[in-house]
Amino acid sequence: MLDQTLPRPGLYHVYSDGRPSGIGQQVFRFDFPAGKAVPIAPRDLSERNAIAQVDGYLVTLSSLSLRSGSLAHIAVRIAKGGKPATDVHPYLRALAHAVFLDADDLTYVHVHPVAFRSSMEPANAMVYSNDEAVVSPNLLLSVTVSKPGTYKLWFQFHAGPSLHVASFVLTAAKP
Repeated sequence: MLDQTLPRPGLYHVYSDGRPSGIGQQVFRFDFPAGKAVPIAPRDLSERNAIAQVDGYLVTLSSLSLRSGSLAHIAVRIAKGGKPATDVHPYLRALAHAVFLDADDLTYVHVHPVAFRSSMEPANAMVYSNDEAVVSPNLLLSVTVSKPGTYKLWFQFHAGPSLHVASFVLTAAKP
């Protein structure tokens, strides 16, 4: 059961993402109206900022540009008080989670960042069994989107005692 308070009436989309044993990743989208029927408002994708402030943290992306059909590498830095955050922890066995949604057809892409060295060279991907460990606030997202367009990114990370979500709008150009 999902117990959620929604900010306003409208059409909402819920994604279920899992890896059942033996069949690999499965993603399902459920669309449901909440509250009285209201006209569907256009999605606001005007915010094009590579920096997001969330709960006292500053999350910075190295780029808001993707190229469809090509692997993109985006550096993500998490800071607190003007310095690299020292209280970032794994969440659900990954350093963080990034969900990209295509603004046109709501195609869903879920990736996990890896830690990177100062040269933007990725470190080995790991599965973290201890969500209390302190990890690097310098991360690297590697993502491929299938078509050109506008994508909303929600970057979810655990820092301090809480889970935080920073959102961004990216543009994917033709190859």
